[in-house]
Amino acid sequence: GRRAFTVQEGADGFVVDRNWIIAGMVRHMTGTDAGPERLQCLWKTKCLYVDPEARTLTVKPEGGPNQELEYDLLLGCDGIRSVVRNAFLKDRLFEME
Repeated sequence: GRRAFTVQEGADGFVVDRNWIIAGMVRHMTGTDAGPERLQCLWKTKCLYVDPEARTLTVKPEGGPNQELEYDLLLGCDGIRSVVRNAFLKDRLFEME
C-alpha cells in the first residue's frame, strides 16, 4: 500500500529512499498524456557521457554495446558520482549547493 509522509512544521526536510521517488515518477509519467511510448527508462545502464548542448548521452547497457541517445528531458538518477549532474554543472546550466 501507499505510505503517507508527514513533515513537521519548521522541519528542514526529510529522507526518502530514492527507489520510492523513482517508482513514483515512473507511475506518474506513464499515467499522463505523454504515455509510456514517450518515456524510456534505462535500468542497469551506466551513463558514460552527456552532451547538454546536443541533448545526447552515451550509455552502456549491462551486457550490451554503447549507445548514443537523444533526449528532451533527462532525469539524472545515476547516484552520488552522477555523470548527468557533472555535465550540467560543467556547462553551468544550473547551480547546486
